[in-house]
Amino acid sequence: MNNYLNLEQEVIGPTYLVGILQTKVTRKLSNIMNSALKKHGITMTEWAILGLILKGLDIAEITKELEVKITLVSRSIRNLKQKKFITMKRVEEDRRKKILTLTDHAFPLVQQIEKELRMKFRGILGEVTYHDLMTYVKVLNYISNLKQD
Repeated sequence: MNNYLNLEQEVIGPTYLVGILQTKVTRKLSNIMNSALKKHGITMTEWAILGLILKGLDIAEITKELEVKITLVSRSIRNLKQKKFITMKRVEEDRRKKILTLTDHAFPLVQQIEKELRMKFRGILGEVTYHDLMTYVKVLNYISNLKQD
């Protein structure tokens, strides 16, 4: 018996296949979301920011949550303000801090977009069981919370 690792017997198979699978999934999910969001004139980054604003996060917290540079968040917030999706107000006690809120125009639109995306994903993932989908989401959450070297 040889001491070499038999990659074909591993649960996940060779790691290059996992990389290919991840690339395909990312591309397909991005295409699905982008096509739905494009109709409403927003990007995936802007969509994520709208969701985080609904959760009550400020600019620094959004930057940390998305793990991106502040310039990307600032540019996206500027775009969302120009599109009348959000408003920004300074906090009286701390003039450096800003409160972001959805506009009256944006709130029902965000609900509509969320509904559209959920319907689109239900159609695509129709054969995936709820249990399998929740396992996938748990794995994604686990990986996204890993500390980087």
